[in-house]
Amino acid sequence: MARAVRPCQVELRNEIAPKRTWTVKLERSGRDHSLRIPGEVALPGEEAVLRRDGDKVVVELVGKEKSIEKLIAYFRSIPPITEEFPKIDDPPPEDVEF
Repeated sequence: MARAVRPCQVELRNEIAPKRTWTVKLERSGRDHSLRIPGEVALPGEEAVLRRDGDKVVVELVGKEKSIEKLIAYFRSIPPITEEFPKIDDPPPEDVEF
């Protein structure tokens, strides 16, 4: 099956690099589309989240979940807290009339 190739714009915005735009080719294979991401904007890792935002397609790293997993692993690796916490005077709030 022949692939249809169409140019499209890819835009990079982040804190490190200023806004840049590349022209890349969209390739169609059956119902799927693919594009080659230039090496300058290649994402680290092996997974990303793809979502539509109006007429844009946004690709984001899968990192937040992995960060939470690392945090949970860290808390499981440290010894439990054994010291007693001090008592805190915490009376109930006073009634408020509106």
